[in-house]
Amino acid sequence: MLATLIAATLIADNATANDYFPLVAGTRRTYEEKVDNISTSVDEVGAPVDVKGVAAIPVVTTEAGRAISKTYYKVDGSTVWIIGSNPEHPLPKPIPIVQVNGEKTSWSYDGPTDDTKLAESISMTGQSRMLPPRDVLGKKVSILEVKLITAMGGGRAQERSEQTALYGKGIGLIQLTSKTTVGKHKATNELKLIQVEEAKAGG
Repeated sequence: MLATLIAATLIADNATANDYFPLVAGTRRTYEEKVDNISTSVDEVGAPVDVKGVAAIPVVTTEAGRAISKTYYKVDGSTVWIIGSNPEHPLPKPIPIVQVNGEKTSWSYDGPTDDTKLAESISMTGQSRMLPPRDVLGKKVSILEVKLITAMGGGRAQERSEQTALYGKGIGLIQLTSKTTVGKHKATNELKLIQVEEAKAGG
């Protein structure tokens, strides 16, 4: 699945993380999610806000019209960072979840899960590479694959997660497969993009 030619194209285009993780206020992305059954969720991008001196972009996830999470992101050059889920208590160290750096790149992270004294630690390794273009919602686009392996906490209660995400250039996240293990319990979650509603002009 290596795509040397596509990787060379990426370098030539000087693509950035924003190309694969676009966060335009008002954009709505609808996903089909498969856990035990099939459901849908919507990610809506909000307007940039100041989070303790950092310009961050919120994304609200809803299911059946009810907000279930809110995550603040920062896109800076080649990297997408998670700033946190609470603007009053951002992460002490932002978490890098996507990197775009030519054909292939890797990175690592170690830090606390929140800003309290009893915060658990999280360690993560990430890898990204280019894949051949594919059709996504009627458009043929370049594809970035990102794999993340994370471990949170320790002992028998340690939570280990393996994620493989595909991002389409100019579209964003198009597919995500997650495998989570806690002790002997294992769970798999699959997410697939089924609709994108662009931000309305002047909205």
